[in-house]
Order: sequence, then structure tokens, then C-alpha cells
Amino acid sequence: MWTENWTGGFKSWGGHHPIRPVEDIAFSVARFFQRQGTFQNYYMYHGGTNFGRSTGGPYITTSYDYDAPLDEYGNLRQPKWGHLKELHEALQSMDQALLYGDVQHTNHGNGVWSSIYSGRGDIAPGCLLCNTNNKMDYTLPFNGLNYTLPAWSVSVLPDCMTEAHNTAKIRTQTSVMVTVQNQAEKEPDQLDWSWKPEIIKDALHGRGASFSTNQLLEQLSTTVDVSDYLWYMTRARVKPGMNHITLLSSTVGLQNYGSYFELTPVGIVGGPVQLINGNTTIDLSSNNWSYKIGLNGETSKLWSPDSHNQHEWFTHMLPALRPLTWYKTNFNAPLGDEPVVVDLKGMGKGHAWVNGHSIGRYHVPRSFLNDETNTLVLFEEFRGDPLQVRFETVTVGTVCANLEEGNTMTLACQAGHTISGVTFASYGDAQGSCGNFTTGSCEASGVFELVQQACVGKETCSIDVSDEVFGSSGCEAGIKTRLAVQAVC
Repeated sequence: MWTENWTGGFKSWGGHHPIRPVEDIAFSVARFFQRQGTFQNYYMYHGGTNFGRSTGGPYITTSYDYDAPLDEYGNLRQPKWGHLKELHEALQSMDQALLYGDVQHTNHGNGVWSSIYSGRGDIAPGCLLCNTNNKMDYTLPFNGLNYTLPAWSVSVLPDCMTEAHNTAKIRTQTSVMVTVQNQAEKEPDQLDWSWKPEIIKDALHGRGASFSTNQLLEQLSTTVDVSDYLWYMTRARVKPGMNHITLLSSTVGLQNYGSYFELTPVGIVGGPVQLINGNTTIDLSSNNWSYKIGLNGETSKLWSPDSHNQHEWFTHMLPALRPLTWYKTNFNAPLGDEPVVVDLKGMGKGHAWVNGHSIGRYHVPRSFLNDETNTLVLFEEFRGDPLQVRFETVTVGTVCANLEEGNTMTLACQAGHTISGVTFASYGDAQGSCGNFTTGSCEASGVFELVQQACVGKETCSIDVSDEVFGSSGCEAGIKTRLAVQAVC
């Protein structure tokens, strides 16, 4: 039993986007069942979003997309979703043999294995062929036929004769997702903002504390997790008279994994906090420290549409690059049913609420939205320019496929959109991949026009990849003829 087959990985702020190729995932799944596995579970199969303050970390993004077959919005991530679907259909067709049949494994050398699951009674036998060499393809004579096994791949033969699936041969389209600006009726190109400063004068002068003690406390146990913010306030004699020193600590996701993770300290616990001037050091760690939990804006519920402070927002002289500032705007829900995101370009670090729902950033579920007017509230910690913020929908922008002769190519858009144009089509030995296809050394003529006729104006289209459809490619013997297509939705 395999409980967590990782389809990708979580992303950290400032880090790269973790991607695991679908060919490698499919290989691991097929190889697991070839080696008599019985149960396999993906982590994650459906990506998600950590709304509110639920993200882990530290520094894990609120998006927990995980490069999963279904992305965090619920869209199909192609070709990952389709390729794994085809694999499981092939395995499912021989599930009785895999679960109840006797198995014979044969090592053919060079990392190549065959596994024959014999049937019992009315259970048909099934076979799997595997090439564990990650650099070289291999041709395996098996049951009187020759099977080409690409490097690092498994072929599934439900009847021990016909290859129903090979984990390295992708026959599913690639979908390139794009974001489209909000097209709601009467939605302006630029949102109309109001603003309000976070009141910090009390904290800067050591006022508003809940309690005080002669030590620097751990943040989470002090706030009891009601806020990401904790003010540390003390006094010291530096210049003549008394000086107030105020520190604001903000969490960026709490430790959520590992031994005793709940004991991982947060904040300025224990210090040291020191004032240093040349060779003179004043240690304030054991000073009398006062503590204030959260922001005044949080206490006043500035993020809520039902807040009693709605009349106190300013509409003139919208500040840019001002720290600790609240911004608010109204917007119309984007048309259609496609997933909604808020593009926070221009902003720094902070928090976002839509109709009182804490979204962290950037996914806005349609269940959070009203049919007409909606309210977005932002709290900016560092500095930002809200005039660049806008709402968008996520959809399929480009579809591509590259299939060998003998297959059927299927291309599809999303949410009722149709294929508006074809940007590349070649039946021969086209080079490259989605986004950078180029014509190879040979190709049939008239392919572009045939693909246009078959697909443009349709939500989905299917084309048989064969000489009967496109004519001879003129490719030399030994060159695998393929149909490569790129289209726009």
C-alpha cells in the first residue's frame, strides 16, 4: 500500500515552482503495480488554497497547488490529468489479474523486466513490460512480437499482446493556462480605492498593552493564535529622558511538520534585543516588556463589510508605498463560471479579504462572491500601489499535442470557449514542444489547412493521425511520423 505518491511539491515564498513530470509519476505508479502493489494514493490529486491564516511553513505560500492533476482552482492540468487517467484505465482493465493472478517476473538484462500475471478461472491474464534504464530505449522480444520501451517507462498490456499504455508516450493535449482581465459589465479598467492608515501611535508610545513581564515571550502562546501580529514594547534611557522602543512581530506561516512541531518558537522569544553604539551595548532582553496582541484595524474589523467604521475611510490622496495601510474597493463579479483570482501586482506583503472572507492570496472562490457588488480589503505591511490590482479569470489559452501515427489527437478548450485559431500544424518530424514547435526535415503538405478546417470554431475536435488523412509525410524509413499541433482558445 502506497499512501503518498507526491505529484509535485509545495511552494515557498520566493522559491521555484515544484514540478514533477507526469512521465515520472506514471512510471512510478505502473512500476508499483508491476511489483505487486495493490493500493496507491496521490498527494495531492487536487491542489488547494490555504485560506485565512491556515498556511503552514514558515514561508509556505497560501497556494497549495502542488502541480497536481487538478490545480488549486479545479482545472484539469494537462497533460498530467489525462495521461494518468489513461494509465489507470489500462490498469483497471486488468485489475483482476493484478489482484488475484499468479505473477512471473523475468529479468531481461539492461534494467528491462517483464511481468506476466496469469489468470485463474475466468480471469484473463495481463502483462507489464518495464525499462528502468533512464537513458536508453530498448526493444524487447515478447510473446512473438517486438516492443519498443522508451527509457524509464512501463508498457501495460492487458491482453499480453496489445500495448494499451506506455508511461513515457503522452497522447493527451497540453493546456497552457492564462488569466483574463475581469470582463464584468460596467467594470472599470482601474478600481476605485479608499484607504485608512493603521493607527500605531498608541503602540509607539507603549500604550494599549494587555500585560507586561520581564522577559521576551514566545509569540504564538502569547497571542493564542488570534492574530499574526504581536507588539513588543519597552522603555530605555538612551537620550536624556525616557525613550519608547516598539517592535512589531509578524508570522509568515507556522511550522506544521516534523517532530514536536507545535513547540517550534515564534517571535522574538528570549531575545537578545540589544542597543549597540560602538563599543557600548545595552541588553534589553530582561527589561519590562509590554505586549499588545494584533492590530487596531483587526480589532475594528476593517476587513468586514459590516464594520461600523465604514464612514472613516479616506477617498482622496490615495497613498502609494506607505507601510501599515488599509485599502478598500468595490468590484463586480467576473462573468462566467471560470475560476477567479486577484492579481496583487504592485503590492508588497500583507493580507486580503473578499466580502469578509480571508483569502490570503490569490484565489477567490466564486462561493465567496455576490452576484453584483463585492468588496475587497487589503492590508499592506510594507509598501504597495493598489492601482495595479485587478481581478481576472483563469482559463485555457493554448492547447497543443504531438502524437505518433496510429493515434487519434483530441484538442479541447474550457468552459464553452472554442478554438479560435491554429498557430502551428505539421505532419512529419516536427521538433520542439508546446510553445516552440518548429518544422522538421520532412512533412506532408496542406496540413495546416486540414487542421484549421477540423478544429476552428469548435469546443473540441478529434483527428486521426494517419497518411489516409494527411497524405505521405515523405519522411525516411526509421523516422516516426507525428502530428504536432498548437491552437488558441
